[in-house]
Amino acid sequence: MGVEYDIATALDGLEIGCESGEVICDHPHEGPQSVDVERRVQYECIRIDESISVFETFGVDCYDVWLPDLLRCSDCEIETLSTPTAGFDEALVDLDVTWNGTEYVLDTKELTVIAYSPRDEGEAPPSVPAPLVTPMIERGDPGGIRRSRIERMVPELRAEGAVELADVLDAELNR
Repeated sequence: MGVEYDIATALDGLEIGCESGEVICDHPHEGPQSVDVERRVQYECIRIDESISVFETFGVDCYDVWLPDLLRCSDCEIETLSTPTAGFDEALVDLDVTWNGTEYVLDTKELTVIAYSPRDEGEAPPSVPAPLVTPMIERGDPGGIRRSRIERMVPELRAEGAVELADVLDAELNR
């Protein structure tokens, strides 16, 4: 059937948003940035290959299923995937968000794939120290180890004063 069909089937009806009922951009902003759900939104989606074995350590079964990974507000929209990670199918999609009476959910009836990177392309995932991987996995964020997400994390860590950890990740990205 194809990537677009597979993603649409896997994501349709998944709830998003926080307990307050707001839908928030996953990119860093000065404060939480609401996503305008009255318009189509961009989401980075992932499907993880079993070659990314770090999840086995935590007993997390997230392999070979499409997952929403990174929601973008209109200020953060992009045209292509920046740094694909080997071992991850990555797709940038455009879709709708609807209110089902109790929560916001993904509506994939008119999902469009803007960009796609198959798992056998891209660069090797960086080796991420356990103090960063553990909370990512515990909060249900397996996409946090993708190269593009780690690249974004490095300046954030430096700004927070975690320079040594930022340097370790930067070296991993550039090995």
